[in-house]
Amino acid sequence: MARCRYAWSLAGMLALASALPASAELPLSLTVTNRLAEARASAPVTWGVPLAPEDAVTDAAQLDLVRDGAAVPVQMTPLVRWGGAPGDATRPIAWLLMDCQLDLPASGSAQLQLVRRARATPASPLQIARNDASGIVVATGAATYTLSKTSFRLFDSVTLAGGATFSGGGGIRYAGALLSGPAEITVEHQGTERISLLARGTVLGDLEYTLRLHFYKNLAEVKAELRLENFSTYAWREEQPDCNDYGSQGSVAFDDVSLVFPGSGARDYRYPTGERGSGADATGTYATRLALIQESSGDANWNALLSEAPRLQSGAAKRASTLSLDGASSDGPNQIAGWLDSGGVTAAAEACWQNFPKALRATGGAVEVGLFPGEFARDHELRAGEFKTHTVWIRHHAASAPDVGSRARSALAPLRLVAPAEDVADTQAAGLFAPRMFADFPEYELGVDYQITESPHYQTYPWQSAAPTVLDSISMAQLYGWVDYGDIPTDFEPVGAGVLSAPWNLKWDGLRGTIHQALRTDDETWWEMAGAGARHAADIDLLHSRRRGRTAERQWPDGGMYGHAYHDERGNVNPHRNYD
Repeated sequence: MARCRYAWSLAGMLALASALPASAELPLSLTVTNRLAEARASAPVTWGVPLAPEDAVTDAAQLDLVRDGAAVPVQMTPLVRWGGAPGDATRPIAWLLMDCQLDLPASGSAQLQLVRRARATPASPLQIARNDASGIVVATGAATYTLSKTSFRLFDSVTLAGGATFSGGGGIRYAGALLSGPAEITVEHQGTERISLLARGTVLGDLEYTLRLHFYKNLAEVKAELRLENFSTYAWREEQPDCNDYGSQGSVAFDDVSLVFPGSGARDYRYPTGERGSGADATGTYATRLALIQESSGDANWNALLSEAPRLQSGAAKRASTLSLDGASSDGPNQIAGWLDSGGVTAAAEACWQNFPKALRATGGAVEVGLFPGEFARDHELRAGEFKTHTVWIRHHAASAPDVGSRARSALAPLRLVAPAEDVADTQAAGLFAPRMFADFPEYELGVDYQITESPHYQTYPWQSAAPTVLDSISMAQLYGWVDYGDIPTDFEPVGAGVLSAPWNLKWDGLRGTIHQALRTDDETWWEMAGAGARHAADIDLLHSRRRGRTAERQWPDGGMYGHAYHDERGNVNPHRNYD
């Protein structure tokens, strides 16, 4: 955004104050919207709900979730408290993480209320059946998952309630070999709706991983969040950390990191066709291998950075995805939907084309998700202190399951429990912001809308990029790919037309701004930008270290956030790592 200074008049400030509600009191209305044109059943929801300090809710058991007058089975976890740590039960709750499952009509929404009353907790089949030094077993009611702590392979076995069992040959594959070392597995959340496990292990040397596995009541679906972490020691130069450039001390380059899930042995397949899955599902059988490969962002500017080695985007091979079946290759859609089913296993990767490159494979009776795929033209690289997180949904099902596609689409379209912007603003749990006020500030509100929808009055100025919206600017700068997705360019640095601007990082409270506009508008685009930006900032923009915290012994840069790029800096050798 351009740098501006606003002079607020007394009348304007009074109008702002009068537009804010006096208080946000329980019950709190919550809206959940199904943006898919198909009904959804038992769709899991995990979302944060804010509370004001005046609500004085110290115990989540004092609250209940209601829909159409009936209680909704729900799990509530205090995340943040006013004036105290999350575990301090004497302080009022500021943010409450809520888990439930909902049925929703096609393209419809539902209204729920968070009310102040004692909550009854119904019996749930979700449980940890065993947890000892050798491993852990999670039963959901629909499936039983066995995981080893001594030789971690994701799931040693998955047994469906109907009796089908999937086992053997899976895990995290790095540079062509499955990891077989131990993992520290702890229970991060345990409730009636969701159990979350936290697994930590070593890939090679100082390259490690953290894997969160989320299990849901009565579902054979697991949400896996794999974070690859480079904890290598960085060098110093002139009292600055010298780990900005690719290839600098502590950098780790690798060809492939994939998740492997054994199937039933059958070699059938199903995947969606058309742009972002808009076509019918393709079905059939493979003899040796099927692969869907997303090699670029697939948008109109996919090739804008081909000359900017060693940037990730310089390895983009073509706009269209590649379909490879038993050795024969053909072009697929420009942007794949991100899911593949084979042998009773569905794998769905979130933000597949945005986080390119990605590969979905069915081979040898297993399903694979290439998070850092070896099919890409360039190696992948993490510099010292750099992380990257990917999210994948894994579903196991009977061969006759009729809802393969609908469950995959549902997994890739997460639901939100959204409170009215006026109530969220009044709690101040999300910081200071105001709900939409078209009557008092029409120019500002239109300006917000014109960030993501082109203004009919748009003009290009010499100091400005040729991008009419932030989305166009992201495309022109090609801030796609697993390194860059989530960053936002600025409009006073030119992009496109052969002029490259370096990745800027989310400066000037850009991340906070996207979150606030998402809360104010409940617009899907703002939510996508906010979520991608939060993950990007946490993974890429920070200099991570084993030493962390305010009181631990650490070097001054550890845990710090890199500033924005220099003016006119290319950033091809040091994306998101300014030399300051």
